[in-house]
Amino acid sequence: MDGVRTAEEIARLAGVTAADVTAAVAQATVWVRRSQAQVQSLTPEQTQVVLNGLTQVLGPMAEFAIEDALEELGEQIPLGTFLSRLASPLTEIQRQTFAQLLRARHLL
Repeated sequence: MDGVRTAEEIARLAGVTAADVTAAVAQATVWVRRSQAQVQSLTPEQTQVVLNGLTQVLGPMAEFAIEDALEELGEQIPLGTFLSRLASPLTEIQRQTFAQLLRARHLL
């Protein structure tokens, strides 16, 4: 989308339907928002979503892991940095599960 051509024109040129173009733009918008969230400062709401997801992976130890990460990194940290810190000690299976849970909650 370039602001000049319509979705119908782009669809015709690409050999797809206008609905396909609209869906692709909507998906790209989601990806951009998620990417931007990774570099913005952590919010209390995000912290709660992360806690809920990590609790499903680690159980009650999740709260301690989050407290340790916040103590180590501070509270004005980017979401991506926070998630990397929390994921680093997890096993590969735990990381995958954690990532799936966060994607379902639109954090990744």
